Amino acid sequence: MALMMKVLITASILGAVPLRMDYMTDTLPWKETNLLLPKYSFFELIDVETGKTFQVQRRAGNKHADVQPVTEADTKVMKEIYGGHWSWNRRAILVKSGNLLIPASMNGMPHGGGALQNGFPGHFCVHFLGSTTHKTPRPDFAHTLMIHKAAGELPEFLASLEPEGAMKAVEMAVKQRDEELLGKMLLEGRGMESETLLKKVKTMKISSYEAKELSPFLASITIKLKWTDGKRGVHHSDLDLTLHQPEGISGWKVDGKELNGSF
Repeated sequence: MALMMKVLITASILGAVPLRMDYMTDTLPWKETNLLLPKYSFFELIDVETGKTFQVQRRAGNKHADVQPVTEADTKVMKEIYGGHWSWNRRAILVKSGNLLIPASMNGMPHGGGALQNGFPGHFCVHFLGSTTHKTPRPDFAHTLMIHKAAGELPEFLASLEPEGAMKAVEMAVKQRDEELLGKMLLEGRGMESETLLKKVKTMKISSYEAKELSPFLASITIKLKWTDGKRGVHHSDLDLTLHQPEGISGWKVDGKELNGSF
């Protein structure tokens, strides 16, 4: 059963004037959201980090929602959320429908067809808990991260990950240039090591994982990855890394000094 709780939405989320209004946040699974937000329905998206909002219409999609901004003004707000550049990066959002706020994730890249006169060349994807891409049978890991972030459950989700999942979170943080997320996954936390890694490595794609837990607090992992530094093209590396689960701190952490020393 999805966790439901009352939240008070104020100026930081829904506009300049505080709204004394109760909303319910509910992390609904895709099969329920698919029915709640049918094709051609309109709803509002709230970007969790910026608080910016815009209206969309669902146009298609059976494994997730394919949506379009309703007007050119909505397109402008969406592009502002992405810093003025369209991107495949995932962002944590809340979908507002009636008095319900549903944690979700969106990407910011126009693709495919579009039907509305909105200045947006195509549609973009909104994912909910358990939804998948068109090409894969499993939920996209980066979208899952953002859904839990939108629900306020990211620390608990990261703490539940096995060593392979912890490395996937590092991979996604580098790919999306997300220093906050990367800091949560490094033993040293956010700071010099996360900043250094993001300067050294522009993109990272891990092709295989082989992990072994050595104790409740220590694990080793071997990964094969392709990465770029933004200057000399593509590199391929095999890395042997140590993961730690410090006593009193839940979740596996990557040794940032060791990781940085591998590039």
